[in-house]
Amino acid sequence: MKSYEVKGKQCNVYNIEEVPLSIQYKDNWRDGNKGDWVKTDDDRVVQILRRYKAGKDELILTATGTYKVAPGTLLDSVRRDNIYNLSGKSWHKALKDRKNPTQSEILFAKRVAYGEEPYKAYLEVYKTNDEKTAKKMASILIKTKRVQKIMDEDLKDVFKRQNVDLDYLIESAKLVVDSGKNDSDRLKALHMLWDAYGVVKQKQITEVRGVFQGFSPEELDVAQRTQIKEATKELPESTDD
Repeated sequence: MKSYEVKGKQCNVYNIEEVPLSIQYKDNWRDGNKGDWVKTDDDRVVQILRRYKAGKDELILTATGTYKVAPGTLLDSVRRDNIYNLSGKSWHKALKDRKNPTQSEILFAKRVAYGEEPYKAYLEVYKTNDEKTAKKMASILIKTKRVQKIMDEDLKDVFKRQNVDLDYLIESAKLVVDSGKNDSDRLKALHMLWDAYGVVKQKQITEVRGVFQGFSPEELDVAQRTQIKEATKELPESTDD
């Protein structure tokens, strides 16, 4: 037997052979109502704490989770991180795993892509004054694939309007090498473009080393360590339509 606390009350989950004689349970859990004990599809016995409708779906709540009452669905006794939603995921995991961005996330991503500080963008989009929460949530959002995708697409549009592409970046870097004066300062100015455009990746740095013939191996190693350690983007194939 296992026991879980739900809203201050201990709720038991029994193995079939452990069910007290005082408990009569239904073999078909879909016939159960609030307060009934039912057998799960993994041969445990649980109590239905609530049965209700959510839109077109009919749901039941037990000590282990929320389940849809429908043909083909299963009721098991595996405890969910969040027993009050169908996914069973905690809010943090649900936020991270969501595939499609919400309208608010799209607005947030666009503001960040155009240079606004993430937490300030969050404060504006989500209409809150809680900076601590904004910094935490903004940090989570900008790490999700769906938000990163929106930000990348917006940045590419910006680069395109400014006629900045991979050829431009490589040509500019070569000009810096060839100029012979203040190379390090001018090259640092270009690093922002390299990072934002997603060109450099650890395993690809050797592909562009040939461009930097004017630097010593030591200088190249320093540039590599300091500028590409955070880069994770793939080398774009083309920016042409």
